Amino acid sequence: MRATFTGLEIARRSLQAHRFAMDVTGHNIANANTPGYSRQIARLVSTDPYTSPSFNMPAFSGQLGTGVRVAEIVRMKDEFVQQQIVAETQTLGYWSTRDSILRELELTFLEPSESGIRNTLDQFFIALQELSTNPESRAVRALVRERAIVLADTIRTTYQQLDPLRKQLDSEIRAKVSEINSIAAQIADITREISMVIASGDMPNDLFDKRENLVRELARIADITVIERSHGHLVIGIGGVSLVDGVHHREIVAADTDGDGFADLTWSGTNIGVSLRSGELAALVEGRDELIPGYMDMLNDFARDLIVRVNEIHNAGYGLYDAFDPNQYEPIDPDGGPPPAPPGRDFFKDDSDDPKYLEFAAAYISLADDILADASNIAASFNGAIGDGSNALRLASLKDERFMSNGTSTPGDYFSSMISELGVQAQKAARMVEHQEVLLGHLERLDASVSGVSLDEELTKLVQYQHAFAAASRLITTVDEAIDVIINRMGLVGR
Repeated sequence: MRATFTGLEIARRSLQAHRFAMDVTGHNIANANTPGYSRQIARLVSTDPYTSPSFNMPAFSGQLGTGVRVAEIVRMKDEFVQQQIVAETQTLGYWSTRDSILRELELTFLEPSESGIRNTLDQFFIALQELSTNPESRAVRALVRERAIVLADTIRTTYQQLDPLRKQLDSEIRAKVSEINSIAAQIADITREISMVIASGDMPNDLFDKRENLVRELARIADITVIERSHGHLVIGIGGVSLVDGVHHREIVAADTDGDGFADLTWSGTNIGVSLRSGELAALVEGRDELIPGYMDMLNDFARDLIVRVNEIHNAGYGLYDAFDPNQYEPIDPDGGPPPAPPGRDFFKDDSDDPKYLEFAAAYISLADDILADASNIAASFNGAIGDGSNALRLASLKDERFMSNGTSTPGDYFSSMISELGVQAQKAARMVEHQEVLLGHLERLDASVSGVSLDEELTKLVQYQHAFAAASRLITTVDEAIDVIINRMGLVGR
């Protein structure tokens, strides 16, 4: 037989359950603008009915309900969308970082512009062309020298700006490694707390949100794989090696093991290198070790081929006074014989004793000392005559000669091809960033449709729970009045 106070117990459970549901709704409303917060729902279920089925159960027409309770607080999340967000976040991190590096390279080359290498190269050839028609003009010779100095300085300055850019990327790599290690430690600590809460029988929804936000931050930096295990544990790997395994984590070491001044990434306690395919860190490593060195090599090849070919032609010519007396403007040989052999002066400095000079030609390119000291030493003549500018014409004709890239490109074509390749790569990176932002934005909207807080929906639920709470209160009043009648007003006959 059911107890007299069963109605009060049902109402009490309803009060507690709906008050709890109102607290959950209030928590959602309070975190409506909290980044990474997932909406929570109090799942209400009916309590066990009275009585349990048995052979000696009371003779009722059916089982009697005993009220309601909160079974659990459910965290609203679409796991498939979460996996997609992690994957696309690391792709966006890679392309956005690569786009930034390529923009820095474009700013370094300053092409097209009046102060860029291509324009100074054209101005140098224009000056040589003018020298070929006015070989005896000291002003034109001074102009050729100045244009050559500007060209060499521009090449050298551009090249020298690339190495600091590599060092800057190396510093960013070390910072990203420290960030990865910090996030991994935080994830392991949160996982430890999650395991303790789950072991106590509760569901740590807010801790799950906090850990999920850290996983997204980690995905932005490196390409990670995430595997969920029991008891709230996660296994997070990078390149097939576990970074986080449950409550344990492993660190990445950034140290200069090759002695080149740049950090190599290895797993702590091992000599195993860190394999990276995507994320910000992969883009930084590629930029430091492949992208920038590639353009440095192309610039070195450009400068080396220019130095060698210009010197080759210049060595075969005569300066202004190499074959004549500077005072009499007459041949040195009074019998009018052939002029002496060309002095074989270099136009650009070519220090054969230093193997680095041509290997890193762009870093050392400069005019030869004889040319810097006296512009009359510029070999404009091919036969020794003062009025002859045929050798200067040969130098000017290098503008259209295919002597670069194994005889396949002119200097202008070679440099334009290099800049065009840089522009194509930059455009591709910019397009990929735009594409990934659109895709990630779509996924985040999908995620928000499931886990985001709608204030209209929460306020509606709040009114619903409020009315249920008021109804339960009214039920208590009703049952209380009935009991009062039974106890205090019945059985008074005969007093």
